[in-house]
Amino acid sequence: MSTFLSTCATASNFCDFANPIRPSVHDVVTDGTKRQIVKLNEFGIRECGWEF
Repeated sequence: MSTFLSTCATASNFCDFANPIRPSVHDVVTDGTKRQIVKLNEFGIRECGWEF
């Protein structure tokens, strides 16, 4: 995930197309997927001003 963020998108164009990931209580995800979701959402909060 961090490779994608650092090589394929700058913060400005990332913010143009990306949205926060908000899993429901019914979603079943692995610990690795949870970590990736948190990293993506933290980046979006920091760089795009996402709010939850």
